[in-house]
Amino acid sequence: FTFGWLAGEIIRRVDRKNRTFGQFIQDEIIKQTKTEFYIGLPSEYEYRVSPFIEKNSNSSITIVQANSSSNPLSQRSVFNDPRVHQAEIPAVNGITNAKSLARIYASLIGNLYDGGQRL
Repeated sequence: FTFGWLAGEIIRRVDRKNRTFGQFIQDEIIKQTKTEFYIGLPSEYEYRVSPFIEKNSNSSITIVQANSSSNPLSQRSVFNDPRVHQAEIPAVNGITNAKSLARIYASLIGNLYDGGQRL
């Protein structure tokens, strides 16, 4: 979690346009790659989000981790909450689809075949 928060804060402090982390990512990466990726999902796209389903395991370690009160993100419902999807949490809540994720990674190694730019 720490790395995402640090990256978000650095961008917040140095961006001359005073954009949020989510808006910075949209403007500087997502538009160039012609993909869908959100840190801070617009509410009109909520219907497209698949629910997070935890692995079902009966191991004692999994049970302890799932019920740990020391980890607030261990609660099963937290990642299915639309309020969490809409929040800009750089460390954990990037929402995308498989095609867009593949395009983002592909753009790191070369120009995209349909005019998307290399990052």
